[in-house]
Amino acid sequence: MHRSFLLCCIAAIIVAVWRTDAGESTANLERNSTLPCGRPQNPPSKGFRIVGGGLAQNNSWPWICALVQEVSRPGQGMTYRQFCDCTLIDKEWVVTAAHCLENLTPAQFKYYVKVYMGVEDLTKAMYNSSKKYSVAQLIKHESFVMKTKHSDIALIKLDRLVEPFDNDTMPACLPTRYVGAGKYEQVGSYERKVCYVGGWGHTREGETTKQGYVGSGTDKLKQTSAEVMAQVDCRKKLPVTDTMFCAGYDQGGRDTCQGDSGGPLVCDDGNGTYVLHGIVSWGPGCARAGSPGVYTNVWQMKEWIEKSTRVNFVNGTDGDFENAADDDVTTGPAGKSTTPPPPPPPL
Repeated sequence: MHRSFLLCCIAAIIVAVWRTDAGESTANLERNSTLPCGRPQNPPSKGFRIVGGGLAQNNSWPWICALVQEVSRPGQGMTYRQFCDCTLIDKEWVVTAAHCLENLTPAQFKYYVKVYMGVEDLTKAMYNSSKKYSVAQLIKHESFVMKTKHSDIALIKLDRLVEPFDNDTMPACLPTRYVGAGKYEQVGSYERKVCYVGGWGHTREGETTKQGYVGSGTDKLKQTSAEVMAQVDCRKKLPVTDTMFCAGYDQGGRDTCQGDSGGPLVCDDGNGTYVLHGIVSWGPGCARAGSPGVYTNVWQMKEWIEKSTRVNFVNGTDGDFENAADDDVTTGPAGKSTTPPPPPPPL
């Protein structure tokens, strides 16, 4: 009896300590230990392109999400502009590229940006509040360098839990090994591992963001396959660091483009389970021959993700991660703010 009472007291202390400056809890201690991940109803298909066209199948990317600015402007009414993508990895966390946070202040990002999730067609989320989430917290990697895109990763905590998981919405699994390690379920040229990328970005290099906004290049989700290149080959082509890897095709023709940043590169790591190995980061142009896309290496960042989210991602499950620090966390209350809104972002 005394032991049970003591445990209850300890639990209460832990909950009380895990508070932000705004008084909101930063961790949910009641975790489902068997969260499903990476098992879409329709696996990502081969042969489709982002640059060049090609739609993703319904319910083939249940983890992908879009970052959309919703801004009311005089004479224009409400405008909706997707500018980056992201990936659901947990009930309340999505991951994206750190450079996607660069053009807005934290206050602007929380006030004007919504996370669209569970749709292939972004227009179906514009007026559907159940498909939109507000931003409660931003965490940018402390080693991120904008010029080189080193450590190009950031986490976004949502204002409410994503539940239940279903064919529309399900997290991608986090890797248990480096993208180039282990058996390859799908093999391309030069025995390279075949993976998949998706997004709503531009469909050709030099394209301008379409009028009327919503998707940067397309309102409907597109995808392509990409071959993961050996790091030694990648370094011959581009100035990459150990937080990156290359994927694409030597002859070009398939690639991500502007507006796809922050989105997922996923690979079938066995049994039809899709794992988030890469985050769209940078590359010279779009789909150029000899210039592959560059992706943040999620395996290299997994420890940072676990520390920052206080979630222990093991084989598609999560649990409490009790020894996390708050040093690199930009926090803020979820939901409506009582302070005046920040100035709107530029067009």
